[in-house]
Amino acid sequence: MKKRTGRKEKIYKKYSLLWISVIALVVLDISVVSVSAYFSDREEKRNRITVGDSNIEIVEEFDPPEKIEPGSHFTKKVCMKNLGKSDCFIRCRLELSSEEILPYLEFDIDKAKWSLKEDGYYYYREAVEVKKQTTNLLEEIQIKENAPSEVTEKGFSILVYAESYRRANLKKINGKKPGNILKEISMQRF
Repeated sequence: MKKRTGRKEKIYKKYSLLWISVIALVVLDISVVSVSAYFSDREEKRNRITVGDSNIEIVEEFDPPEKIEPGSHFTKKVCMKNLGKSDCFIRCRLELSSEEILPYLEFDIDKAKWSLKEDGYYYYREAVEVKKQTTNLLEEIQIKENAPSEVTEKGFSILVYAESYRRANLKKINGKKPGNILKEISMQRF
């Protein structure tokens, strides 16, 4: 009979080891799944993003002189019109075809509504409503009396380049009004 008891003990020990192994595997599996779930947890949020319509037109009234002479002046009114579907902020740059004449020119700029920044752009200080236009950036150009005739005889062109940024329905961003944001965005984006 002792043999049978020893045999039962061996079987008991064998099955005990098997059950302990199965329980250990189950516990290990649960632990791995829990840790895996913890590290792979994620949250998803869908945002609806639409492309805004920011469309502007450069409106220009230009009365070119027949001859460019020192001391003369001529009308060149330049403003931008918002043709888009939402209010927008506008910036504009004036470029000359010949930099040689620049020291001899005076531009009549509306400094109350437009401000010149370090990047060479004039920024309109307010958002422009749909179908409305800015005040004139430029009214008149005067050629100084000391302009050499060899420079004025060559002539020049003034190129107007404008960009717009759609105004979102924002109250404030980081405590700043939307009108002040365009400068920060343009310094980063352009």
